Amino acid sequence: MGFISDHNKVVLVAAAILGVSSTSVAAPTVYGLINKEIRTVSQDASENRISRVNVTDVDGFETRLGAKGNIKDDHHDVDYKIELGINSNKDDNSEKERTRIRMASVKFKQDWGHITVGKDWTPDSLRLIALDPFVGTGLQSFGLDNAEINTPAASTLTGGLGYRFRGFQDQFTYQTNNYSGFRFHLTIDDNGNSSQNATGDDGQVTTLMATYDKDFGSVKNDFTLISSSLSYDKSSNHKEKNLQIADKIMFGAHSVSLAYGTQTTGDDGKNKRTFLGYSFTRDKARYALSYSNADIESAAGVKTGSRNQIALGYFHTCNENLTLRFLVGNYTAKAETAETFGGGFATNKSENKGQIISLGGMLKF
Repeated sequence: MGFISDHNKVVLVAAAILGVSSTSVAAPTVYGLINKEIRTVSQDASENRISRVNVTDVDGFETRLGAKGNIKDDHHDVDYKIELGINSNKDDNSEKERTRIRMASVKFKQDWGHITVGKDWTPDSLRLIALDPFVGTGLQSFGLDNAEINTPAASTLTGGLGYRFRGFQDQFTYQTNNYSGFRFHLTIDDNGNSSQNATGDDGQVTTLMATYDKDFGSVKNDFTLISSSLSYDKSSNHKEKNLQIADKIMFGAHSVSLAYGTQTTGDDGKNKRTFLGYSFTRDKARYALSYSNADIESAAGVKTGSRNQIALGYFHTCNENLTLRFLVGNYTAKAETAETFGGGFATNKSENKGQIISLGGMLKF
């Protein structure tokens, strides 16, 4: 009898579970990415705020290691992948997610569409980050990399800056085939909560997304419409609803993108998000700029604060594996009335600005 390696045993077991002939199983592809920045954040020292320089990962797009593959025979076509995020800048504490499972999913590809089960990018997040010329950097519009900038304690914002960002979720997704440029997606996910929690107030998100991708001669247009709803296990909590529209136009070396969305929060407040992006590529260089803004309103419809970011960047592609970047940005946190800012810093202030400069690189293998 021939020797079967432990790796092949695992793949054969997976194939048997999926009901796929083992003769079509190939070894998975191992891949990885290292993403680091040297970042300085400066705030108004006269207001007892901080300036610091740090070597850091990029939150949400951190260093990672993964494996992916395909199992296929005459009746089945299944993609699988598992990916670990390794954020060395986080505290060595499990609650800080220094090492986390970014993805662990399978995709069943059929003639009538695709079904994804497991933890993966939500389809709406993938569409929205494709708008952002700074995705994968500390100036991406996720709103995850601004923790060092002190913000008003009362008017808080989570879930994205210029667009609603949800990232990776354990999900069930159905995606239709392409019909003359149109695709439709239905996603149900657990909003990052444990499915085994019988007593907590967990939520479930249902997302409907329609996309339209079309080439008009030398112009390519990608259009997205997203509607999602978060409902809680306890009826006393209100639903959160999100509606977003986005478009990306590419022509020659240019790319222009925009997005606008409204989010009704659980306390009946509202967040209004706007994103504009532009990039120009020439040879190995890419130049980019973006504007992100979020207005925060109370249940009474009164504006309580805002966050906005302006980003400028230069990217240099050294080869197919390595890209270097130099970025500058300005992040502004506002409150409509004077209040306390987070972190025990200045009181009775209505605005804080942070200037961000970073030098970074992304290595793929």
